[in-house]
Amino acid sequence: MLVSEIKKYLEVILNKHSSGNTLSPQEFNLLMSSGIYGFVKSQVMQYRQYINGQQPVDDVIATALLYESLQKSQAVTLTAGAFTLPTDMLMMTDLYGTSGSLKEIELVSPEEYPKRLHNMLGKPLNYYPIAYIEGTSCKVVPSNMTSLTISYIAKPVVPFMDYYVDADYNIVPLAASATHELATGETGSLGQAVGVTVTSLTVELNLPEDSHQLFADYLMGKMALRDRDANLYQGVTNEKATD
Repeated sequence: MLVSEIKKYLEVILNKHSSGNTLSPQEFNLLMSSGIYGFVKSQVMQYRQYINGQQPVDDVIATALLYESLQKSQAVTLTAGAFTLPTDMLMMTDLYGTSGSLKEIELVSPEEYPKRLHNMLGKPLNYYPIAYIEGTSCKVVPSNMTSLTISYIAKPVVPFMDYYVDADYNIVPLAASATHELATGETGSLGQAVGVTVTSLTVELNLPEDSHQLFADYLMGKMALRDRDANLYQGVTNEKATD
């Protein structure tokens, strides 16, 4: 699905066209940019729970393809007991290292980390190493571990829909990399006027095609929740006005 098609899908399902209150491009782009990371994280968590036998997934193939398309692994080296996280990392999935033998390193919270270091009744850290993330780095104990490998989910490209406004004030989406010479009465998304040739800034989803519908439905859920809350607030306001 193109991002413009996702916008139309949301408007039809949420009855925006019937009410005459369509999504503005700014509102739609904000919805996509604020939702893309949350969508990927939710899909990754669902898939990992599914492969561990914890819960079913609505669309296993689409979720698996999304997971595989964004999964990366790379070797890292400890410096003073820490390593710098990949700049394109959205979320860590696994961390392994060698300390006598290959071991899975447990990722704990920064608050849990000092407690585990000083808990004499806890697991010996040489046999059960731990790590925590702080800012752009990851601290690992024991610090003499070698052959570290991090597996993670990379950040997807943030989608964006560019457009121009025609002489009848209609929003006309622009395909990615498309060009359009603005005619009389037309305005570019950045305020460009007649005679200017605009080059589209549209960024399409870089996720597998099978997952586009899942993303559209995820955004629809966010929009429905917002509209429901707005309608509830308006209903309460109207009720108060009649009392």
